[in-house]
Amino acid sequence: MKQIASEFNLELHFRVETDGNKVTRRYVDLIEHVGGWNGREVEFGKDLMGIERKEDFSNIVTALVGIGPERDDGTRLQVFVEDKDALARWGRNGKHLVDVYEPDSIDSNMTLERLRSLTEAELSKRINSVVEYTADVADLEKVPGLEHEKFRFGDTIRIKDTAFAPPLYLEARIHTVERSIKRDGQKTVTLGDYIEYTEEDVFAIYKRLQAEIAKKVSLSKVMEVTYTKEEIDTKDTNVKIEAAQDATNKAQQAEESAKQYTETYAEKKIYRGLNPPSNPAIDTLWLDTSVTPNVLKRWNGSTWVKATPTTASEVGAYTKSETDSKLAIKANQSDLDALTTRVSVAESSITQLSNEIQLKVNQSDYDVDIQNLQSRISNAESTLTIHANEIATKVEQDGVISAINQSPESIKIQVSKIDITGAVTFSSLDSELQTKVNNGDSAKATVDNWKVPGKTTIDGSKIETESITWDKAKGGTLTLGGSDNQNGRLVVLDANGEEIADLDATKGGFTNLYVANLDSPSTIKYSDQDYTFYVSDRKLTSYAGAVDPDDSNDGTSWAKPLATIGEALRRIPKYFDGTANIYINSGGILYQDIDLRGFIGKGAIYINGQSTSTRMNGNIIINSNLCHIYISNLTVNGRAGSYAVISSAKNSFVDFTNVIVYGNNSTRGFDIVQSGYTQVQSCQIYDCDHAISGRYSATVWVKDCSGYGNVYGLYVYGGYIVGYGTAPNGATFKAESVGGKIFATHTANNGAYTPPPPPTTTSVWTSTGGDSWRDNFGGQWYGTGEVVQGYWGGYGIYKGLWFFGSAPSSAVTGKTIKSMRLYVTRNASGGNSGAVTVYFRPHTYTSRPSGNPSFLSPYTTATFKWGEGKWITLPSSFYSVFQSGQAKGIGIYIDSTSSSYYAKFSGTAKLEITYA
Repeated sequence: MKQIASEFNLELHFRVETDGNKVTRRYVDLIEHVGGWNGREVEFGKDLMGIERKEDFSNIVTALVGIGPERDDGTRLQVFVEDKDALARWGRNGKHLVDVYEPDSIDSNMTLERLRSLTEAELSKRINSVVEYTADVADLEKVPGLEHEKFRFGDTIRIKDTAFAPPLYLEARIHTVERSIKRDGQKTVTLGDYIEYTEEDVFAIYKRLQAEIAKKVSLSKVMEVTYTKEEIDTKDTNVKIEAAQDATNKAQQAEESAKQYTETYAEKKIYRGLNPPSNPAIDTLWLDTSVTPNVLKRWNGSTWVKATPTTASEVGAYTKSETDSKLAIKANQSDLDALTTRVSVAESSITQLSNEIQLKVNQSDYDVDIQNLQSRISNAESTLTIHANEIATKVEQDGVISAINQSPESIKIQVSKIDITGAVTFSSLDSELQTKVNNGDSAKATVDNWKVPGKTTIDGSKIETESITWDKAKGGTLTLGGSDNQNGRLVVLDANGEEIADLDATKGGFTNLYVANLDSPSTIKYSDQDYTFYVSDRKLTSYAGAVDPDDSNDGTSWAKPLATIGEALRRIPKYFDGTANIYINSGGILYQDIDLRGFIGKGAIYINGQSTSTRMNGNIIINSNLCHIYISNLTVNGRAGSYAVISSAKNSFVDFTNVIVYGNNSTRGFDIVQSGYTQVQSCQIYDCDHAISGRYSATVWVKDCSGYGNVYGLYVYGGYIVGYGTAPNGATFKAESVGGKIFATHTANNGAYTPPPPPTTTSVWTSTGGDSWRDNFGGQWYGTGEVVQGYWGGYGIYKGLWFFGSAPSSAVTGKTIKSMRLYVTRNASGGNSGAVTVYFRPHTYTSRPSGNPSFLSPYTTATFKWGEGKWITLPSSFYSVFQSGQAKGIGIYIDSTSSSYYAKFSGTAKLEITYA
């Protein structure tokens, strides 16, 4: 219909007939086009008095569920169409704004492709706001001489408002005109069918035409057809005036022609090529590239005419040869040679004067610098002389010189209360104390205890005083409080004497504290940086410097990978606005779960197994995340009899792509619950009762999946499933319950079932207790239930042990261990608050022994800060001592008296072992 209307210059007009609340007929009328383009331009500051822009967001959606006409069998096609750019712009908390769209069609044989095309077309109309412009325009038609400025209903006008933000360039059609019957000269118009231009759009073609014109009438061309000002001046005054006036007129003429042409044809398309376009309309523009330079041409209805001049004669100018012939009678070569010589002499003189001026300025600066330097030296000499006299006077007046007698054997300083001769001599002391002092070490205790109230005592290791005032201090350790000093306290004041921080042992904390980067297990961290981590099940020897996977590695390369996905996730801040990529080595086999929860922000986390040959033995839990989560290219061999192998709950957006799930007789493969939105595409699900389920208002988008559910392929329980393509089959393909709805027409696909290796068993045991042995005082158990490593305060070296009874050993003895992990928490006290390296070792005790415990030879390390709790992966060297039944539990110990290893842990720990 639009093509017909365009061909006959008509307009479409839509109307309906109703009967009550029912539409009985719909009509499309083709009516004569109203209005046109009459060259009316409205500009702010001239006749545009005001303009208002209104945006209507009420009808915006980011996804549509398209529902086709009812078919003969009573079914209706359904498609789900989304726009991810619109989701990013308009989505609420990362969720789609979804609406249902039913095309206005009675075609019961409509194909899925046709329905998708119509739904996509409708969505493209509804992903942007509806914009309406209303302008107040001065009606200049009544002004004498401006009768041509009239405009009417249906006319197309152009509006320019550079004061608008951003600057507004608008071409629109007048849909409504309002004017006052009392006030003549002003109209309010509502605009539609508009096209908005940016300043770049408006000037793009103009600048391009300028460039083309510049190629024709450039400075080099002007130089060919006339002389420079200096040349004309030296030849003849009359010629100069004539040429200057002529050049000015022609330049203005060319500029006006360019502007007029640009304003007339700026909006037209310019065809470019060796051959002209076929079937051109009048005023069609063609840039002829068959000649150099290229020539812009216009179709006048019968032939192509040049739109820009290419020769001097076409702009009414002279060529250089023509100008030379005209000037020959005005000036001769000898005149020019004489003028040239005079200019050269003048230039030489100017250069010489410039050099002389520069030399003089430099000499003046030099004289000033020399005078200043001489003055400073004289002042320094005078000052040194004065200070020398003062020093000599003080020494003579105080009589110090006569009181110091030096000899090769000793130095004697004579004052009223101290004599030091030889080693140490106190002349004023009584004979008994004198003897003790002269005896050296035997006198140290006496000197240490020799204190005078209100005074300061200093020896080689300490200063004892009541108060110290200083400007700056530097040292190693500052200790406040203790057994002899009661509770310690550190107070920090600002420049006004106001207290800003108070670390008081009686309070246990600060009143005010500023930390630029707070690292605390009880505080959520933020980052908008990007992260990349690598996780492997083995050493990748093809990489230089490769080491075994370990969660203490930096994990930023395949040479030093992490051992667990959990550790990679732990290193990502919970408040995250960046992008994190976690790669698993292709073909690797991991024995662990993925537990991904509580990430907020606008960031995204990607877990990529790189191929379905990468196998993870365990389950996946994704819960309560605002960040977008993507998991791809992975085979998940779930725990036998699980409630759900993969669970996604209360997430804003989760995407699974190319994931194979083996449920091992589990209830659910993919379980999407509690208002979350999850996409499952190109995935396979086997050996589960429900292959894919959407429950409790959750929405699942399913595309091109396969597999088989022992009970249901697709199942909704108060939830929704949308999408298209194939989906897992089941004993029952689809089932809806408790208001749930499947808004999709999928084709069942059983997939190709290949049973995985027998599932492993993962067991977790909580410690039955914990304690620490210290070797001082004859050796004793600490008895506080804390597990301690290291040395502190003279109490000896601690050995900490967690006990798990006999259950772990009984379960894994004779089995093949696949992985081991230990979860422990460091106390928020004891030792350095920062990261301390802890040495984990297996031991042979089911409960606390009576004497000094020992450890088996394997060990691994991990770092812990105050209050930090986390899983650590135990290396394969631990496996054999547990498989043999020798090892029963885990402890911590390092044979060092350095307090840097001192750390205290909670007695509660968890030991996880995966075995077959």
